[in-house]
Amino acid sequence: MSAGAISHQHRHFKTLIVLVLSMTIGTILLFWVAQIAPITPLRGKTAAAVTWTRVVVRAQPAETSHGFYHYRIDESGRLFQSHAWLEGRHDRNSPGAIYVLLTCPDLRLRVSPSQAETLSRIISELRDKHAIGEERVSVEAAQGVADRGSVPRRHLLRT
Repeated sequence: MSAGAISHQHRHFKTLIVLVLSMTIGTILLFWVAQIAPITPLRGKTAAAVTWTRVVVRAQPAETSHGFYHYRIDESGRLFQSHAWLEGRHDRNSPGAIYVLLTCPDLRLRVSPSQAETLSRIISELRDKHAIGEERVSVEAAQGVADRGSVPRRHLLRT
């Protein structure tokens, strides 16, 4: 082996040793700093529990983007909870409102019998659990839909 190859090999070992030492010292330094001042997570902890004061129901065609909601009821009446509900998040524009979304198969936004049954059940459960009065349950018009009667009132107020 030539002298140049040996010199080149020693340079790699020196670089490796410097790298290992600097990483070890950096780790010890970070550990020491963490003992002095605990690291604050970037994601804030959930704020105080939200007080749910009303229920808002809206219907949208199934193929459109859903937007913000807490519960979604599909055409066959299956109920889905969103991550927003599971994490206790509320809509910034309307804190305290629980949003229930009905996804309908067509643009007329008619509620299927199975959706109506699930909607009645979930609204009844939410009203009982959060002491929400009958007058605090409302239907919000879906974007581009003038027919606010697509969700009959009788489906909202079963007790």
